[in-house]
Amino acid sequence: MSESNYPKFCPVAMAASLLEPRWTMLLLCEMWSGSTRFNEIQRGVPGMSPGLLSKRLKEMEANGLVVRRGNGPGHAEYLTTPLADELEPLIRGLGEWAHRNIDCEVSLQALDARLLMWKIRGKIDRLQLPKPKCV
Repeated sequence: MSESNYPKFCPVAMAASLLEPRWTMLLLCEMWSGSTRFNEIQRGVPGMSPGLLSKRLKEMEANGLVVRRGNGPGHAEYLTTPLADELEPLIRGLGEWAHRNIDCEVSLQALDARLLMWKIRGKIDRLQLPKPKCV
């Protein structure tokens, strides 16, 4: 876990120290949307440097939120663990709360069309598409 000044006896503080490093919850959401490879994950979190992504994935692995499978760069996959998957409804609920309570004009000012299309890709049920390739 990351070092913080939170009291170690408080369960909320312990959870916060695990999830508070910047980008952690966004990385988990991207992985729950189906991204498993480094470049896929990076596309889903624009603005995050490759070095910081690598560092954060290693920290998440050390904290038991992610497992790395495969050898060598470019061939590894990062998968969420049952520990992380247990957090999914909580973190998604936080996003739903934000949709209801945060001014949408603020988020529309920072809209990134490329990121929007990437996020839509993660929501498509490919089994519902015709068998031949389609665009």
